[in-house]
Amino acid sequence: MKTTIISTILIFSLGMTAFGAPSPYIKGTATNTAKKPYPEYVVQLRNVSTNMTQRQSLTTTGEFMWSGVPSATYLVELLDPKGRVVCP
Repeated sequence: MKTTIISTILIFSLGMTAFGAPSPYIKGTATNTAKKPYPEYVVQLRNVSTNMTQRQSLTTTGEFMWSGVPSATYLVELLDPKGRVVCP
């Protein structure tokens, strides 16, 4: 299986919830690798320790974001409309 590094800067930040506790999130853009229409592409978030994945389509501007992400090491993969991992 190929591993994809999306050719963009991923931002790993801590926001704040209404109660002042940190709310971690992962967000970024995939416009350098994905082609329009962006929503046909899927971004997959893979927990490296458990191999569990979550998927979501890109927005119309090629962006993605997961909020409330538990602390772990993740791999972000971009899948083309046919479900193949896209390499930069």
